[in-house]
Amino acid sequence: MPPYYEIKKYEKVPIAFGLSALVLSITMPEYVKGGTEELENLIRSLDEVSEVNVEYVSRI
Repeated sequence: MPPYYEIKKYEKVPIAFGLSALVLSITMPEYVKGGTEELENLIRSLDEVSEVNVEYVSRI
């Protein structure tokens, strides 16, 4: 990931049938063109990731 993204916290949460969700808390600059789109695409590009869902966005 580019250096302006920082993983602050992560948790692997079992869902069902051997599937898990990886819940990430990531800080990023406030004014990034496209909002969270670049970050979502970076995570989605990983081989074992099938879906990305942004649940919460807040200013620090």
